[in-house]
Amino acid sequence: MRRSIVLAPSLLLLCSLAVGGTRGSGGAPGKALSASDLLSIYRHWFDSPYRYMFQGPTRLTVGQRPLGEFVAGIDGIMSYGGLAEAIAVHLGRAKPPFGDLRPVETLSGLKIHRRRGQGPRDFDRFDPAIIRWGYRNLIPAPSARLRGHTCQELYDRIFARFFRLMAASHQYLAQGGRMASEQRAYLRAMKRPRFDGIDYLRDRFAGALPAYDLPADGTRFTASMAIGFWIRRGIDGTARELWLGLGALLKRYDRPFWDGLTKQPPPKRPPRASPVRVRGTRR
Repeated sequence: MRRSIVLAPSLLLLCSLAVGGTRGSGGAPGKALSASDLLSIYRHWFDSPYRYMFQGPTRLTVGQRPLGEFVAGIDGIMSYGGLAEAIAVHLGRAKPPFGDLRPVETLSGLKIHRRRGQGPRDFDRFDPAIIRWGYRNLIPAPSARLRGHTCQELYDRIFARFFRLMAASHQYLAQGGRMASEQRAYLRAMKRPRFDGIDYLRDRFAGALPAYDLPADGTRFTASMAIGFWIRRGIDGTARELWLGLGALLKRYDRPFWDGLTKQPPPKRPPRASPVRVRGTRR
């Protein structure tokens, strides 16, 4: 996959497997989406997802495709998995270029970005309205059937690691009181001439969340990448809406995990985490 970790607001686009009617805060509502239209989009998503996103033994056969555990991230869902393409097919539009998320804007009636990243060391800023639209509209019931399985089965057998990692990485920052300080450190580090987000996160959060981490192979979504997602979303102002939607999903699909995560003591910083050193910048 690409070295960039410009992660689209599609956490909630696949969180729709569970959110089930939650209403967020105010803002432009966008276009409503029917349950049948939503299932049509997800059926298209499973037509030809990038096979390397699913690793390990077969956990479920979806249609004619044996799938292992989903180990990719948000780029995998949107671009490599082809959710934007699935939306375009559903709408009867031409296949979009790789990474083109305009079908999502057409479907929702909302803009995705507040501001695009300015160069390779920057990142996109997203609009909270598109996140709210996600957990209001992309909401098949857990009992809804898709390619021969319920949405609950798909979550349990294939996607649970992804959503659990997203929740655990949020709490790693929030419960440890590190959210604001890590945002400041990230913004300082971005000023370095040869800043690389993937490398920075890998080094700074080495050893974090070992229960979820996997060696990077170009496809896998690692623990440090998930932590970086929340740092960036805190900077662009969408973290709160994303956390609301993710919490609603987990309360419905994975309640014991959610209760255990939100009631446990703050996680400790791993001993190998690296300090940020930025030349010419005051501490």
